[in-house]
Amino acid sequence: MPFVIPFWLKIVGPIAALALLIGGVMAWGGHKYHSGYGDGVSAADAKWVAAGEQLKKDAAKSATKADDAAANRLADHVNEIAADQAAVNQAEKEGRSPLDVLFGN
Repeated sequence: MPFVIPFWLKIVGPIAALALLIGGVMAWGGHKYHSGYGDGVSAADAKWVAAGEQLKKDAAKSATKADDAAANRLADHVNEIAADQAAVNQAEKEGRSPLDVLFGN
């Protein structure tokens, strides 16, 4: 006697098989996605930490350069003030106006 498949099984069977196939692929893909996602997050975090450390080093170098430049500007300013003071003192000794020395004449 030949095997007879009921009508409802002809409709429900392929739908159930397709649902199982799609569910299996989604479960496998979800697992692969989440394992890769975690690895990606760890790698991104490591890159951010490395970038933060590099930024701290660069900031320290920049601060040192800025401090050195500020010290040089201060020394130049002190030298200019000393030169102006010497010129003013010389002008007062000669009886000239200190303003002429400072602002030119």
